Amino acid sequence: MKVRIHFSKGFFPLLIFSLLIVLCLTGCAQDGSILDNGGNRQLEFSITMHSWSDSANSNKSSDQKVSSRAAPISTFNISNSFNVIADVNKGGNWSTEIKNETVSYSTANNIWQTTATHYWPGTNSTVNFYAYYPTSISSSITHNAGSAPVLSYTVPDNAADQIDILTSSKTGVVGDSYTQTPVDFKHILAAVQFKSGSGGLPDGTGALLKIKNIQYKGTYTFGSGWTIFPDVKDLSQTVNLSTFGTSADITNDGETFMMLPQTFSNVTIEITYTNGLVLSKTINGTWEAGK
Repeated sequence: MKVRIHFSKGFFPLLIFSLLIVLCLTGCAQDGSILDNGGNRQLEFSITMHSWSDSANSNKSSDQKVSSRAAPISTFNISNSFNVIADVNKGGNWSTEIKNETVSYSTANNIWQTTATHYWPGTNSTVNFYAYYPTSISSSITHNAGSAPVLSYTVPDNAADQIDILTSSKTGVVGDSYTQTPVDFKHILAAVQFKSGSGGLPDGTGALLKIKNIQYKGTYTFGSGWTIFPDVKDLSQTVNLSTFGTSADITNDGETFMMLPQTFSNVTIEITYTNGLVLSKTINGTWEAGK
């Protein structure tokens, strides 16, 4: 039996962050009032959403449909929170105005806001903004004022423990802009899902789906991208298989492998049934961030 691989591309939510974040539910930037404090103005941003699309995949055959799939994070709503870093440059001197502060939605003020209050630094200054989700990766991020944050990440062995990670960067913003500043908030991992071929697969409950000898460790520099280490290991999850006579999902949206983007060769995809049957396929290709 052949195992066909299907890639999904996540929404590219353009998330904009800071003390005040105006949520645009229609997917377009939306103006909001800028609050004053003795002539100083609070930082204000907007949100824009982009739709999903699938990446090209050399492992697909001509009889396989490409379907649109939701990724682990398809929308960013008021129940979510994320973290912000903001560096200010005045006269060549860098300082960190916002350091890994959590931004959450205030139902009292109907705005997204950081824990503390922050304002535009004013004339003769620039600001570098960085945001990331989820907030739990904060301990894995290193940062020095004036330099882009760096995330060190290791993909968990089990797909159930793998997370979707979003980041955004906007640098060199004029300190007296006093306007909403859009910043891309993008998926930095590759979302990998699997389908059977048109002939289906043998039925099997509790089968083990494994990706063998894949790179899983690296560092991500905000605004620049990944440095992937050569270390490899096996990643797996348990799946329930059914034969439908046509292409069928092996993994659903909640069973997506969240992988480091990479180009690979001779990687083995293996399904082991509880009765001892083992099916495998060797693949070559590229997994791109955000796809």
